[in-house]
Amino acid sequence: MPLLEMMLAPETMKTQQKIVESGRELEFHVEILEIRAEISEFRTKIPKIVTLTV
Repeated sequence: MPLLEMMLAPETMKTQQKIVESGRELEFHVEILEIRAEISEFRTKIPKIVTLTV
C-alpha cells in the first residue's frame, strides 16, 4: 500500500462512513414519506368504504 494511500485511508473510511450514514438517513426519510403517503391514501379510501357499506 503506497504511503499516500495509507495516509488517506482513515479519511476515506470516515467519508465512506458518513456517506453510508447519510444514505441510511435518506432511506429512513423515504420510508416515513411512503408511510405518510399510504396513510393519506387510506384516509381518502375510508369515506368511500363507509359510503359503500351504509
